[in-house]
Amino acid sequence: MSVFISYNGEFVKRNEFYIPLDNRVFRYGDGVFETIRIENGKVLWAEKHYERLKKSAGVLKMNFPGSFSLKRFLSDIHEVYRKNHPGGEPARARLAMFRREGGYYTPETNDVSFFIETVPLKSSGFSLNKKGLLVDIYPDTKKPLNRLSPLKSSNSLLFVMAGIYCRENDLDDCLIMNENGNIAEASSSNIFLVKGRELQTPSLDQGCVEGVMRSVVLDIASREGIPLAEKRIGVADLLQADELFLSNSIQGINWVLGFRQKRYYHKTAQWLTDKLNQYAEV
Repeated sequence: MSVFISYNGEFVKRNEFYIPLDNRVFRYGDGVFETIRIENGKVLWAEKHYERLKKSAGVLKMNFPGSFSLKRFLSDIHEVYRKNHPGGEPARARLAMFRREGGYYTPETNDVSFFIETVPLKSSGFSLNKKGLLVDIYPDTKKPLNRLSPLKSSNSLLFVMAGIYCRENDLDDCLIMNENGNIAEASSSNIFLVKGRELQTPSLDQGCVEGVMRSVVLDIASREGIPLAEKRIGVADLLQADELFLSNSIQGINWVLGFRQKRYYHKTAQWLTDKLNQYAEV
């Protein structure tokens, strides 16, 4: 766990940090965040994370600080990392940006604050999970389709409830459906399937979070000549697929062994994991 966090660029001891009662993330989930992997002191896919953060702030009509350049973004993360991890171990960084205090649903200002924290990771590099995941549909709530759907928002009740459902039903993960009954994503990851040689994933208009690792996987597949399709994906597509795997920035790729009675291979998932390590130079 972090000893220090950075709050608006200033170091604060974690156990001395507090937020006021009218903090808008605490009250309304009025913020966005990035979860970022650091390997050998390198912030992986930093530009993608930075651009998504900036884009998300724009959608939420936040005043993204003019001084918060990509260089500043990297510098602030590196400072927290070096202070908390002098041994250089791999770490998970979380940068949260949120509207400043004031107002009720209608904010008094669109100016923002942000903080950065880090926690150590258990192992270096990306490795495919040895035991495949068992997944099913989260049935209770559908994800709406709107301009907020692709954001990595601090308002995450849908994913919290999906996580509870997984725990109660002895599942490793749950798949989130959109309001039209198509697959959007998993509870903390984007989803991919392999059918023949083609790699398929829900398109952004299906309500999935615009994941950084999703973008990386698509980039790798494109460079390596793998046929791609961003499309609507239903339950029938899952049952016809040869492989199913999940992606996020921290774990890379997790292969799925089973969806209901269906069982999957993981050849492409392993190949992509190897490529991730090559492209990340870890």
